[in-house]
Amino acid sequence: MKRQKKQAVTTGRRYASVREMLVGEGAPASVIKQYDALSVQAFRHTLKPQPEFFGPIKAGLQCFDVRQNDRDFQIGDEILLREFAPCAKCGGLGHYSGKDRKMPCHCKQPHGDYTGQECLVRIKYILFGDDRRVIIANWCVLGLEQV
Repeated sequence: MKRQKKQAVTTGRRYASVREMLVGEGAPASVIKQYDALSVQAFRHTLKPQPEFFGPIKAGLQCFDVRQNDRDFQIGDEILLREFAPCAKCGGLGHYSGKDRKMPCHCKQPHGDYTGQECLVRIKYILFGDDRRVIIANWCVLGLEQV
């Protein structure tokens, strides 16, 4: 499901979202409340970070995540993080290196197990690789807040 990127421009300022524009331009509280009621359709993504990446986010020590932008992340989207421990033999890839070639791993799909730990976060800021020369194109840095 593709969504069009929304970017509001008014009075020469750029805003990351329509709600931010309404607040920044001094819209009445009733208008902002109506907009909030209409835009509750936040998209929810489910991701499976490995324990070394999941732990700091759940503990509140890490408020960002660097990801490939293959899911059309938008500000306000929610992400359900489900901790995933990859197979020790293949590292979650489904194969491992033999002497001269890649050998298939015979662990069960999806080449690891969910640990049962979950954390729900919301995207509050996005730095796209296409916008700046700081990160690689098609990657993004997500600013996260726990829900």
